[in-house]
Amino acid sequence: MLKDLFELMYERKFKVLSSVFAIIAIVLIARSAYVIVGLNDCMTLDELKVNTLRSGQCVRDEVSYTYGDIAAWVSGKEQVYTYVLDIGGNHDQFINVLLTKKADMAGKVTFDDLTKMIPGYYEERYSKKSVKFYGIVEKTDKSKFPYSFYTNVFGETVGQIKKHVSTDYQIRVIEPKTYRNNIIIGVFLFFVAGIILIYEKIYDKNKEESDLEEVEKNGKIVKVKKIKGPFTKGLAAESFIICVTISNKYGYAKINDRNKIDEITEYLDKAVEYINEKKVIEEMYKLEFELDDCSYYTFYLYDDCLIKYMGGYYKITQEAHEGIINAIEGAMK
Repeated sequence: MLKDLFELMYERKFKVLSSVFAIIAIVLIARSAYVIVGLNDCMTLDELKVNTLRSGQCVRDEVSYTYGDIAAWVSGKEQVYTYVLDIGGNHDQFINVLLTKKADMAGKVTFDDLTKMIPGYYEERYSKKSVKFYGIVEKTDKSKFPYSFYTNVFGETVGQIKKHVSTDYQIRVIEPKTYRNNIIIGVFLFFVAGIILIYEKIYDKNKEESDLEEVEKNGKIVKVKKIKGPFTKGLAAESFIICVTISNKYGYAKINDRNKIDEITEYLDKAVEYINEKKVIEEMYKLEFELDDCSYYTFYLYDDCLIKYMGGYYKITQEAHEGIINAIEGAMK
């Protein structure tokens, strides 16, 4: 089943590749557009409350102090730093703020340059040193939450600090430029997906042209699809034929002679046309090929230069039809 799936994916490789680029583009654009739209309706730290926080809220503010850099760890290839800021109009609630680098939107002053305070103590928020930042509220990774910092500072249990410390949500500092760039990248990926589909059409057209050949029909030269021999088209082309069993309503015969087998397969490969409709005619001979991998391939020979293979009907040349019959009748004498 997996083999069939991989074969189907390979057969439609351009569509699969195009779909992958399109899906990535949709995800990039959707996520980035959501954040950019949210940035137009940002909240300040004063407007946030521990019991009303939710994922996706956008924050824009300017701070002149923090409660310190309380934790750090490596995430992927980046170092993540955790700071503490207060929220709410009374500055008596607290939340973790995550940065992936010790820098900010202003570029000159970092969170480390701001005044360090003790949670629970408040002074005028704005001073000569301040940092403007954008952030987005997200779920907290409980395994990395610094419970010990808060329990030590407030002298409270984990259950008690949850009343004024956000243990479920945190703010991640973001750069709006990154999300705008992601939208540009998403549009570019859509463009790439379209180019791949266009290339596929050109590729299929060229392949179709290469599969055509000029033949004479009714005194006119027309282009028709090249027919690859129905035998070599099958898996049997890469296997060794042990014998061919010929049968009809009068009897059967087994051909083991290598030359005879090659002669029959060569005739079978001289197909000139695929017949789309099903033919209801009596078969003349049944040819069953036994291969060295224990598989069998069956052909049916009909009058009117027709053969049937794997449910499909093929027109073969008059010469090939007569040649197969002669080879068969010679074997069945």
